[in-house]
Amino acid sequence: MPVLVYEHMHVNEGHLQGSLPCLYLTEKVVAVLKRVVHDAQDGREVCGILGGGILKNNMMIATVVNDLSNISELSGCFAIAVDEILRSQSTIEDSGLLSLAIYHSHPSGSTRPSPRDTKLPQITGLLSLILADDGGKLLMECYSDVEGKLTSIRVALLTQ
Repeated sequence: MPVLVYEHMHVNEGHLQGSLPCLYLTEKVVAVLKRVVHDAQDGREVCGILGGGILKNNMMIATVVNDLSNISELSGCFAIAVDEILRSQSTIEDSGLLSLAIYHSHPSGSTRPSPRDTKLPQITGLLSLILADDGGKLLMECYSDVEGKLTSIRVALLTQ
């Protein structure tokens, strides 16, 4: 699958329509994700949950980033405690939003999903967003489970 670098979309109802699912990220969310990925240390993957809302036609807008702790002791891997995921989802939902995606980074600079990554959408019921830092440029690729099949989801930057 090709690496998707986010594209720009403007806040205008006409631009947010379409039949293909898309995950829109606000400028604030992108800035936080860039910082988190850039600040990752010692080849450790970073991870968290994105919260937001869903418009018609499966258009999802992420407006909140909740960082989660990577409890894996292995470099280049991540693991999240189930109770931490549930607390984060509860916090997001208590604020009137929905949990949209679990994100994690690949320190290697590739957004290609590992065999374990391909199972995430099916296990969690959420989108899986893989992030990588390519020399200061944030790369993203997003996946969903559609009837047991890993499906690429478009990612776009939502600007004012």
